[in-house]
Amino acid sequence: MDLSPYLAQSITDVVIVGTYQPASASVTVTFEGPDTRVQQQAGGTGRVNYQLNLVVD
Repeated sequence: MDLSPYLAQSITDVVIVGTYQPASASVTVTFEGPDTRVQQQAGGTGRVNYQLNLVVD
């Protein structure tokens, strides 16, 4: 999902919460931008709860 149309000069919280099947699998959340890449992987619980605090200058 491209978030750039929704971002302006501000402080923005991006929250991803959900479940996945099978619970033994893993899920990866990746945020990419110019000269920036943030990646977080979770697995084994069937749930993902991730928050990224963005400061856009």
